Amino acid sequence: MVITDRPGTFTVLFLLNAVTFGVYTLFVLRVPVPRAIRPAAARSRDYRDVLADRVFVRLAVLNLLVVVGAVSLLNSLFPVYAKNQATVSEHVIGAYFLLNSLVIIVLQMPIVRATEGRRRMQAFALMGVLFALSWLQIAVGGSCLGHPEVVLLLGMGIFTLSLAECLYDAVVGPLVSDLAPPDLLGRYMSVMGFSWQLGFIIGPAVGAFLLGLEPVAVWPVMSLVCVMAGGYALVLERRLPTDARRNPHRVAAAPTDLAPEPAP
Repeated sequence: MVITDRPGTFTVLFLLNAVTFGVYTLFVLRVPVPRAIRPAAARSRDYRDVLADRVFVRLAVLNLLVVVGAVSLLNSLFPVYAKNQATVSEHVIGAYFLLNSLVIIVLQMPIVRATEGRRRMQAFALMGVLFALSWLQIAVGGSCLGHPEVVLLLGMGIFTLSLAECLYDAVVGPLVSDLAPPDLLGRYMSVMGFSWQLGFIIGPAVGAFLLGLEPVAVWPVMSLVCVMAGGYALVLERRLPTDARRNPHRVAAAPTDLAPEPAP
């Protein structure tokens, strides 16, 4: 069990986490990667072509807003706020992260199926509302010092946030894949990944500043950022290609007759 009174437990946790990445790397190395075939006369396209796609750049900025206002704060600020402001124990904070993982494991696929054929930006807007609601639940929970409701309210906030994360995974990655030309897919994903990493730099920095000014204020401010992101998603929808506005439906594979043909 990781506890602040025993700093060595954090070292063990970090080492175990490093081992998981090493195991993951072994699996990645075994994945076959086909070599792209490009005509000799074709110009090799680069990041200039990616940044020339204004719709995608707007989507990357939208992703940055969501990461700054929601995703980056779960691991960075929430544990500090829960322990110092809401005065819940480290064991309870650990249970919240377990709840977050379990909700995603159990509900990710059902939520992906529920978004099939539906408008992506509408789901994105709902995600922004859920993120905002989760922070407000956590803000209210942190103000209930000394009351048993604090643990329940913080748990409700983490549950709501987990639902929003499931919607995020159901929308953002597939949309980037649909917007990217085949020969630029890796670069499109890379730019989106950069917006993610930049959000993890900006979000905790801004959040920590607000947390230092007024611990409870950080959550309403970030809720506003999430609502703004959801509203901008609906505006951006009009600029998306028509065939990228909805999540695709699953298509059943055509039956294949594997019976051998009769001999002549």
